[in-house]
Amino acid sequence: MRSRFGLLLLVASLLATARGATAVTAPASPAGAQALAAERELLTAGVGDGFTFDAATPHARIDYVMSSGKVVARTAAVVTTDASDHLPVVADLALPGKKLSG
Repeated sequence: MRSRFGLLLLVASLLATARGATAVTAPASPAGAQALAAERELLTAGVGDGFTFDAATPHARIDYVMSSGKVVARTAAVVTTDASDHLPVVADLALPGKKLSG
């Protein structure tokens, strides 16, 4: 199992090779998430404290939704559940491309 920092480095290396718009969800420390967002010019989704850890008594924000290019996080919210030790983050993303007519 990778450490949070190891996962952040993996995400950073994947982003280094990504072209165009990108959306990422990743567990990270607040400082690590801010550094990754600044380095890769990513936008962090959501407003408020966004605490996701631990699920029983949320007191730390360690899960993030980040996007770049034409991917836009229209909404992001933390969902209350006892399914994990983290609370999940749900985001509504606007993706680039042609609009489909129904």
